Amino acid sequence: MTAKASPLVYARVTGGAYLVITVVAMLYGGLVESQLVVSGNDAATADNILAHESLFRIGIVLVLVIYASVVVASWSLYVIVLGLWLLFKDVDLEQWDKFAPHVSSGPQPRKK
Repeated sequence: MTAKASPLVYARVTGGAYLVITVVAMLYGGLVESQLVVSGNDAATADNILAHESLFRIGIVLVLVIYASVVVASWSLYVIVLGLWLLFKDVDLEQWDKFAPHVSSGPQPRKK
């Protein structure tokens, strides 16, 4: 028997993943890329990478953490949207148009 997680759990996972993406991307840009990459000078960039190999490897790990966090955020958002679809899949759209025509039909022409 498996326990079904609350949508709040998935929302927190999504928020945590986006927080990880933000913090790690700032670390990568501020600590790694700013010290290794010389704009417009490929030879200097290659020399910096060779001189600071461990920093380059740390940068690779940080990018992989970002990619993994994007996968987790995408998965948890998918689970949330799937839950919403399952909740509203049986809604009769014709009844919805009668209930709130201005929401689904777009702007209505003015009556003169």
